[in-house]
Amino acid sequence: MIRYLHTMRAKRGFTMVELIIVIAIIAILAAMVFPLFSNDDAKRDTAEVYASDFYASLQYCMTRYQKTDYHINTEMAQAAADFKADSTKNPFIVYDETKGQNVCAVPHSAIAAYNIYLEAYNKKGIQYVKLAYSLQNLLNDTATTSDIAAERLLQDDLEDIVNDMGEGYYYAVINYDSEFGNFKVLTAHYCDDKLPAITNVATYKEDNLMIVDEAELGCGIICGTCSSDRNSTGAYVGSMGTHFLNVDDIEYNGTVIYTPAT
Repeated sequence: MIRYLHTMRAKRGFTMVELIIVIAIIAILAAMVFPLFSNDDAKRDTAEVYASDFYASLQYCMTRYQKTDYHINTEMAQAAADFKADSTKNPFIVYDETKGQNVCAVPHSAIAAYNIYLEAYNKKGIQYVKLAYSLQNLLNDTATTSDIAAERLLQDDLEDIVNDMGEGYYYAVINYDSEFGNFKVLTAHYCDDKLPAITNVATYKEDNLMIVDEAELGCGIICGTCSSDRNSTGAYVGSMGTHFLNVDDIEYNGTVIYTPAT
């Protein structure tokens, strides 16, 4: 009988005090963990808003640059002068008198359509805009100033029209079609961290630029995306399983005419 009572006493379970302590510990852990998830969700939502706003603002600028405008033409004349003085400062956008509009300075005359890559950094105002003809050149460029006329023009214009630009890095791909003289923003992105430089071209896209969960890159950076462009599988660039910044080949009339240097 005494042995039975000891056995029952051993199986009596938790006391009320013990239960309260356990519940309190669970509540504390939940309070610590749940905000991490909610903060990530908020970051993703905010990144999407920033990317969307940047996309619309950049497309507005590029469409405006196609039109005849005294202010823009003056800046682009300066771009041509800069290029003559320093051939490394490609103007990217110049005024074409025969077409009566601003056009992209095509790097190779045989290319009818190609991409321009853009990076902008904002911290209480846009600090710089960088343009490049390849993703590798863009990400490996350590400049933190807008060095050429087209970059300075974009910096000033974006500063004036972007509604709510958060602190961080903005990336975009602008396509130019020389046949029609059209500028089109294919994708625009917002990241709170700068993308890493390219040290290994063969694995960079897979390791860093693959969208892994709709809003996060393979390197762990939360990324907002706004895109009008579809990749080779037909999915919009920025969808899970696609490559960031539209690094696919460019097709024109069904023929691959340009492979960006990445």
